Amino acid sequence: MQCLKTARQASYQFCKRNGFKIDYKEAIAEAHLAMCEAELTYKEDKARKKESWVSYKVHQELNKKFKEEHNDLAEFEEEIAITNKTNPEKLLMMSEAFDSFSTAAKEAVELVLTGEIESNGKNAAKKEIKQVLRNKGYSWNKIQKAFTELKTYANSLA
Repeated sequence: MQCLKTARQASYQFCKRNGFKIDYKEAIAEAHLAMCEAELTYKEDKARKKESWVSYKVHQELNKKFKEEHNDLAEFEEEIAITNKTNPEKLLMMSEAFDSFSTAAKEAVELVLTGEIESNGKNAAKKEIKQVLRNKGYSWNKIQKAFTELKTYANSLA
């Protein structure tokens, strides 16, 4: 019973991490199949809890299944990006929000949108943005406030 809960949680986390672009019911079905396979391959003599093993295998199988199916989700994300570019209402909302940002936050957004930040990882990109802003003369306090402002805005969209 605990493994069912673990499989559901893993599928929810997977869907959440991918912006719920994947059908949640389909992800749960795949998670239950992966859970059954994980229970068959679990070895008690290993230093891992059964729930941990199930969660690992479910994530692995969901990644494999949906990344193949959606071609690493790139095509899907591209379709969404095109839709967002052609939706005037969203463009107006984003423009108004951008105008309300502080100068440091605007600089951070421009760095990302112009492609000046080349890092792929979240933490590496964040570090690079902070370093560029610091080199432009912004104080650490203003940089931290800018990131807080951007996070708050991003969370309000979700």
